[in-house]
Amino acid sequence: MRSLHLCALAAAGALLLAGCSGDGPDIDPVPATATGGGSITLTFPPPADGTTAEVPDTDTITASAERDLCESIAPEIEGWAAQGGTGARFSFNTTVQGWAARNGGLNDIVVRDRSVVDTITAKTCPDVRQRALAALGTSDLASGLVGFGN
Repeated sequence: MRSLHLCALAAAGALLLAGCSGDGPDIDPVPATATGGGSITLTFPPPADGTTAEVPDTDTITASAERDLCESIAPEIEGWAAQGGTGARFSFNTTVQGWAARNGGLNDIVVRDRSVVDTITAKTCPDVRQRALAALGTSDLASGLVGFGN
Protein backbone atom coordinates (compact mmCIF):
# COMPACT_ATOMS: atom_id res chain seq x y z
CA MET A 1 0.00 0.00 0.00
CA ARG A 2 2.84 2.39 0.82
CA SER A 3 4.51 1.72 -2.53
CA LEU A 4 1.22 2.67 -4.18
CA HIS A 5 1.19 5.91 -2.20
CA LEU A 6 4.82 6.60 -3.13
CA CYS A 7 4.15 5.88 -6.82
CA ALA A 8 1.19 8.24 -6.76
CA LEU A 9 3.28 10.88 -5.01
CA ALA A 10 6.08 10.47 -7.55
CA ALA A 11 3.66 10.73 -10.46
CA ALA A 12 1.99 13.80 -8.98
CA GLY A 13 5.37 15.41 -8.39
CA ALA A 14 6.46 14.72 -11.95
CA LEU A 15 3.21 16.21 -13.28
CA LEU A 16 3.62 19.22 -11.04
CA LEU A 17 7.14 19.81 -12.28
CA ALA A 18 6.20 19.25 -15.90
CA GLY A 19 3.17 21.52 -15.63
CA CYS A 20 4.95 24.55 -14.18
CA SER A 21 4.35 27.66 -16.23
CA GLY A 22 5.17 31.31 -15.98
CA ASP A 23 2.06 31.94 -13.86
CA GLY A 24 3.72 31.27 -10.50
CA PRO A 25 6.98 32.27 -8.85
CA ASP A 26 10.10 31.88 -10.96
CA ILE A 27 11.48 28.60 -9.56
CA ASP A 28 13.58 26.25 -11.63
CA PRO A 29 12.40 22.68 -11.01
CA VAL A 30 15.03 20.13 -10.12
CA PRO A 31 14.68 17.11 -12.42
CA ALA A 32 14.19 13.59 -11.14
CA THR A 33 17.39 11.58 -11.19
CA ALA A 34 17.73 7.84 -11.41
CA THR A 35 19.87 6.07 -8.84
CA GLY A 36 21.23 2.54 -8.78
CA GLY A 37 18.88 -0.40 -8.43
CA GLY A 38 16.11 1.09 -10.52
CA SER A 39 14.86 3.52 -7.87
CA ILE A 40 14.08 7.15 -8.57
CA THR A 41 14.89 10.11 -6.39
CA LEU A 42 12.74 13.21 -6.73
CA THR A 43 14.06 16.48 -5.42
CA PHE A 44 11.68 19.41 -5.07
CA PRO A 45 12.61 23.02 -4.52
CA PRO A 46 11.54 24.46 -1.17
CA PRO A 47 8.22 26.32 -1.08
CA ALA A 48 8.50 29.98 -2.11
CA ASP A 49 7.23 31.12 1.30
CA GLY A 50 9.99 29.22 3.13
CA THR A 51 7.62 26.84 4.92
CA THR A 52 8.21 23.12 5.07
CA ALA A 53 5.77 20.28 4.62
CA GLU A 54 5.95 17.03 6.48
CA VAL A 55 4.74 13.68 5.19
CA PRO A 56 2.22 12.27 7.68
CA ASP A 57 3.21 9.15 9.58
CA THR A 58 0.82 6.47 8.33
CA ASP A 59 1.57 4.32 11.38
CA THR A 60 0.39 6.85 13.96
CA ILE A 61 -3.12 7.99 14.75
CA THR A 62 -2.99 11.42 16.32
CA ALA A 63 -5.46 12.82 18.86
CA SER A 64 -6.65 15.17 16.13
CA ALA A 65 -7.31 12.21 13.81
CA GLU A 66 -9.20 10.46 16.62
CA ARG A 67 -11.46 13.49 17.08
CA ASP A 68 -11.91 13.71 13.32
CA LEU A 69 -13.14 10.10 13.22
CA CYS A 70 -15.81 10.92 15.78
CA GLU A 71 -16.74 14.11 13.94
CA SER A 72 -16.97 12.15 10.68
CA ILE A 73 -19.21 9.44 12.13
CA ALA A 74 -21.62 11.56 14.19
CA PRO A 75 -23.49 13.36 11.39
CA GLU A 76 -23.88 10.13 9.39
CA ILE A 77 -25.59 8.02 12.05
CA GLU A 78 -29.14 9.12 11.30
CA GLY A 79 -28.69 8.27 7.63
CA TRP A 80 -27.27 4.85 8.48
CA ALA A 81 -30.26 4.13 10.71
CA ALA A 82 -32.60 5.04 7.85
CA GLN A 83 -30.65 2.93 5.32
CA GLY A 84 -30.25 -0.10 7.55
CA GLY A 85 -28.35 -3.31 6.79
CA THR A 86 -25.93 -3.46 3.89
CA GLY A 87 -26.51 0.13 2.77
CA ALA A 88 -25.64 1.45 6.20
CA ARG A 89 -22.47 -0.64 6.39
CA PHE A 90 -21.43 0.48 2.90
CA SER A 91 -21.88 4.12 3.93
CA PHE A 92 -19.98 3.47 7.16
CA ASN A 93 -17.10 2.01 5.14
CA THR A 94 -17.05 5.10 2.94
CA THR A 95 -16.93 7.33 6.01
CA VAL A 96 -14.03 5.39 7.55
CA GLN A 97 -12.10 5.28 4.27
CA GLY A 98 -12.55 9.02 3.81
CA TRP A 99 -11.41 9.67 7.37
CA ALA A 100 -8.34 7.46 6.92
CA ALA A 101 -7.39 9.14 3.64
CA ARG A 102 -7.81 12.66 5.09
CA ASN A 103 -5.59 11.82 8.03
CA GLY A 104 -2.44 10.79 6.23
CA GLY A 105 -3.44 7.48 4.68
CA LEU A 106 -4.33 5.60 7.84
CA ASN A 107 -6.02 2.92 5.73
CA ASP A 108 -3.03 0.63 6.36
CA ILE A 109 -3.70 0.67 10.09
CA VAL A 110 -7.41 -0.07 9.62
CA VAL A 111 -6.62 -2.87 7.15
CA ARG A 112 -4.24 -4.48 9.66
CA ASP A 113 -6.65 -4.11 12.58
CA ARG A 114 -10.26 -3.07 12.02
CA SER A 115 -10.82 -2.93 15.79
CA VAL A 116 -8.81 0.30 15.89
CA VAL A 117 -12.05 2.10 14.95
CA ASP A 118 -13.71 0.63 18.06
CA THR A 119 -10.72 1.50 20.24
CA ILE A 120 -10.68 5.11 19.07
CA THR A 121 -14.41 5.67 19.38
CA ALA A 122 -14.68 3.92 22.77
CA LYS A 123 -11.98 6.24 24.11
CA THR A 124 -12.83 9.48 22.30
CA CYS A 125 -16.60 9.47 21.75
CA PRO A 126 -18.36 6.53 23.42
CA ASP A 127 -21.79 8.12 22.91
CA VAL A 128 -21.22 8.44 19.15
CA ARG A 129 -19.94 4.85 19.09
CA GLN A 130 -23.07 3.52 20.82
CA ARG A 131 -25.37 5.38 18.44
CA ALA A 132 -23.36 4.11 15.44
CA LEU A 133 -23.56 0.52 16.70
CA ALA A 134 -27.34 0.79 17.01
CA ALA A 135 -27.66 2.33 13.53
CA LEU A 136 -25.40 -0.31 11.95
CA GLY A 137 -26.95 -3.20 13.88
CA THR A 138 -23.54 -4.59 14.87
CA SER A 139 -21.95 -5.51 18.17
CA ASP A 140 -18.77 -3.66 17.25
CA LEU A 141 -17.76 -1.20 14.57
CA ALA A 142 -15.09 -3.54 13.19
CA SER A 143 -17.87 -5.92 12.13
CA GLY A 144 -19.42 -3.12 10.09
CA LEU A 145 -16.26 -2.67 8.03
CA VAL A 146 -16.30 -4.64 4.79
CA GLY A 147 -13.31 -4.73 2.49
CA PHE A 148 -10.77 -3.92 5.17
CA GLY A 149 -8.43 -6.65 6.46
CA ASN A 150 -9.32 -9.24 9.08
